[in-house]
Amino acid sequence: MYNYRSMRNKIYSLIAMLTMALALTSCFSENDKKEETRPYETAIVAFSLQEVKFPLDTITKAGKDTTVIAKYKKLNKHRFYIDHNNGTIYNPDSLPYGARVKAVIASIATKSGGILYFKSLTDDKETLYNQKDSIDFSKPRTVTVYSQDGSFRRTYTISVNVHKQRGNEFTWKAFNDNANFALFENAKMVNHDGKIYVFGKKGSQTLGYFTSEEDGNTWTQLPATFAAEAYKSVIVNQGAIYLLDNGQIKRTTDGKTWETTGTASLQQLVAASKTELYALSNSKTLMVSKDNGANWKAEALDTDAAKLPTEGVGYMYQPLATNSEVDRIVLFGTNATSNHAVIWNKLVDYTNAATNYKWSFVESGLSETFQLPKYKFLTVLHYNNKAMAFGVTNDGKFAQIKESSNSGIVWTANKTYVYPAATPSGYFAATADSQNYIWIVSGSKVWKGRMNSMGWKKPQTDFTE
Repeated sequence: MYNYRSMRNKIYSLIAMLTMALALTSCFSENDKKEETRPYETAIVAFSLQEVKFPLDTITKAGKDTTVIAKYKKLNKHRFYIDHNNGTIYNPDSLPYGARVKAVIASIATKSGGILYFKSLTDDKETLYNQKDSIDFSKPRTVTVYSQDGSFRRTYTISVNVHKQRGNEFTWKAFNDNANFALFENAKMVNHDGKIYVFGKKGSQTLGYFTSEEDGNTWTQLPATFAAEAYKSVIVNQGAIYLLDNGQIKRTTDGKTWETTGTASLQQLVAASKTELYALSNSKTLMVSKDNGANWKAEALDTDAAKLPTEGVGYMYQPLATNSEVDRIVLFGTNATSNHAVIWNKLVDYTNAATNYKWSFVESGLSETFQLPKYKFLTVLHYNNKAMAFGVTNDGKFAQIKESSNSGIVWTANKTYVYPAATPSGYFAATADSQNYIWIVSGSKVWKGRMNSMGWKKPQTDFTE
């Protein structure tokens, strides 16, 4: 028997599909959709630069620094995006600092042979685009596409973005001297919830202060005080600050209200993963808590616990490249028995809580050049997807900044990372904030700085109607 209802449903479905297909044939505005099938439709469909020159820092055969003007060879990596809705054309990845875009050749393609006119930078006069003529892109340019019969047009603003800063320059800002910090014997600095915290030892107490990441001059003292050595244990994990205060594990989310999550015979909190806290016990063994400090048990080590770090302890954790559900926890620091910094690591499998890997001591058979020195006030940060080490030399100067991209196995110097043009005064501490700034405190001095390129943001590159 013939099913009229089934046939009717199929016809309705076919009509709906055809209607949707027609609606998706264009990414332009409604007015442009009506023009889509006409020979006078207007749009820029491609834009690129043919050649750009820029100042290149190099070294002469005699070994002297010099700057030459060279052709930029990576121009194809700076793609220009066309936003038809807003009428803008731009390169999200800016050209290098100093790129000369005042007179460059541009290659521009239009739909249906549309004709291009560039508006003058000084008045409303328009000049016909000639693909062989150089164009001044030192400022945003207004260009209009006219249909061949002149009846229709579309206007775009073309911006050729050039970095205003040298990407590999590290710049520092100094804040007002802080008399309270000058009284500290030692300190630890951390970042939490858009604020920078300094916990410092003053006599028999640890005092805490904080400032906004956007400030740096105005510091507010925390209402609570802690034991003299509590500053060493300050760590930030999973939205809270933890510290060890006379055997009590304390936690806060705002710096003002603290709760005690556990009590144990511990010497210092040293690290954390997404699900665990780690600490040195009073007997110098490594302990773990899986319930925010309420209960603790001994960790398994692959060698003598005497090799564990006891000073300048820092840590980082990041997922394995081969499995995002497994983190590698890396512990850094110094001890009395080693002439260099010591490194330990452990894997944490979040998919199998029953699996408990041992902590492994990182043996270094490398030359001294590639080991992390035993800096005073050693501070290791997880920064720019690397471990970065800061500190002070034995003669009281800033120590060379070292970095490791393989979890502390090999350390090299990155000469583009520099300290403020100053001398440390007494203790030293550092942290990194959410905007990729590194903060340093030493004596009464506070600075923040970053590599220029670490502050660059890319504009939008995906568009929808």
